[in-house]
Amino acid sequence: MRHGESLVENLRRLIAGTPLEPYVPQPKGLVLLSCGARYAIAQRGTWSAQGRWVWWWKNRIDRGWIASFR
Repeated sequence: MRHGESLVENLRRLIAGTPLEPYVPQPKGLVLLSCGARYAIAQRGTWSAQGRWVWWWKNRIDRGWIASFR
């Protein structure tokens, strides 16, 4: 989710032909990447994990975030 604003800005810059802004991720930010078929990868700093349990974790976080908009 944190990449969205940066992505939108750089897409606008790309279309306008102006230089892109570099994206600098948070050094200790949690990355959760869904890979389909209820499988995901997690990474934070030098730690990483993968598997179905990571997908369940990501799914719970995502559903909680969506529910916060109701």
